[in-house]
Amino acid sequence: MSIYSDLNIFVKGQGNIKSKTLFNLMNRSLVGRKGFTLVEMMVAVIILSIFIVAVGMILTSSWGFWNDGWQQVLLQRDASYAFARIEKVVRRGSSVTVLSGGTGLQVIRNGTQIFQSGGGTLQLIEGGNVEEIVSGVQSINFSTSGNTVSVTLTLTDGSSNVNFRTTIFLRNAL
Repeated sequence: MSIYSDLNIFVKGQGNIKSKTLFNLMNRSLVGRKGFTLVEMMVAVIILSIFIVAVGMILTSSWGFWNDGWQQVLLQRDASYAFARIEKVVRRGSSVTVLSGGTGLQVIRNGTQIFQSGGGTLQLIEGGNVEEIVSGVQSINFSTSGNTVSVTLTLTDGSSNVNFRTTIFLRNAL
């Protein structure tokens, strides 16, 4: 007895009922087939297309989020560098003066050093030399109170603006 003997199904033949096993019916339906039908191929192509479009949309949005995050990291890096340069000069200075309504800062220390914004860059002017500290500056504002200097910096990458703020204490104030 085979394992398929319990799977007998009856089909109506030419005037009489014949008993066939499920296994024989499956074999017979595959005999002579050489490939896929057009409908099967179209269904497979449609399913594959939907999958590819979904994966493409996920990758595109992921790339956009990654790119936005990376731009934020670059702006934070630039702001951190600008604040470090400003802090280094201000802490060593003996006095500070806010210039141009808050858009510039003059630091006195064995000469004069001036921070100013011009043409979208933050510049340090010292002894006739101009050093570009950071680009992408939309605005900068300096303010002083006693022995502290507050700096508010807005950087842009063209598509977004990020605001940064720090407070620096003078060490050598007179």
